[in-house]
Amino acid sequence: MKHGRGLGLLMVSLIALVALSSRAQAARVDNLYVAEQLVAEQSGDVSKRQALAALEQVLIKVSGRRDIMAQTALQAVIDNPQQFIQRFSYAATSLPIQMASGQEVVAQRLRVVFEEQLIDNLLQSAGLRPLGVVRPGVLLWLVEERGGRREYIGQSDDPALGVMLERATARGLPIFRPLLDLEDEQNLPVGEAWGFFREPILQASQRYRADAVLVGRVFRDRKQAWRSNWQLFWQETVHNFDGSGQSLADQLSSAVEISADRLFAGFVAPVGGERAEIELTIEALNSFSAYAQLRRYLAELPSVRTIAVRTVEQERMVLALTLDGSLKQLQDKLRLYKRLKPQLNYGSASGEPEITYRWVDAIQ
Repeated sequence: MKHGRGLGLLMVSLIALVALSSRAQAARVDNLYVAEQLVAEQSGDVSKRQALAALEQVLIKVSGRRDIMAQTALQAVIDNPQQFIQRFSYAATSLPIQMASGQEVVAQRLRVVFEEQLIDNLLQSAGLRPLGVVRPGVLLWLVEERGGRREYIGQSDDPALGVMLERATARGLPIFRPLLDLEDEQNLPVGEAWGFFREPILQASQRYRADAVLVGRVFRDRKQAWRSNWQLFWQETVHNFDGSGQSLADQLSSAVEISADRLFAGFVAPVGGERAEIELTIEALNSFSAYAQLRRYLAELPSVRTIAVRTVEQERMVLALTLDGSLKQLQDKLRLYKRLKPQLNYGSASGEPEITYRWVDAIQ
């Protein structure tokens, strides 16, 4: 094996590397193994009912499946959901809540932290795997029609945005809003967003380097009932769908649920399914910190079982990866990492599938 000067000391220096975060990295979701709920009073323990509700929250976020509790293999743990809890705590709120007696009191916020490995093992026992902390970031353009006037909604203090973000947090889906400043208004006039004009929407969204773009229009019909239409731009596809529910909150929440289902679908694979050995070639990988960032990203992908450095030559590195999943699932995840640009594939001397990317130091 030949070692170029750029990475010649890599093999003896790996133990000293620190994985660095990158602004260009795909959206990362925090607190996947944490659930919160309002309770009437503090207690020295978490009740079975509270633990089960918290466990369901966490399993939905971690797995990416909103129907997770319907899995037959999970039913056996329902009798003892407390066994997965690592710790819990309470925090005061100013929100009212009713006790079982009907008396209204000020609620406490119960925060339950679950043991990550136990949750992952639980999913594995059901033939599932965690979705991972790296997920598609979704840019939201939201337009409301009221009294014949159309305008963007979704400022930081807008209740509509709050409803969507709350539901997105529950699904583990990163959603963020545009600045809605003069540049946005010039790049995407509200009428073009309302009309679902593809090119202006995608061009205006390039400013934010989002992985996916969700555009919604909400309005009242002739009977004054809320309605909504949505477009989800994801990779090379456009998904059109309607919201559901009687209230505005229902319409917005349903859009988050449908978007999460479609965005996560390609990343969810059963444990013990397709297994592959592949070679991943990275060109222009010119520093230890670049390697550390790449290694950290790959290690956080649940479908990547093992990572080994096969060859290093000048600024070209070949990694051997063992996948518990398909090659396409890996490629879809790598598309979320803005520092990697796909290149033409090389032939692999070992006969294993090989895919090639170029490392990009500066993100345009």
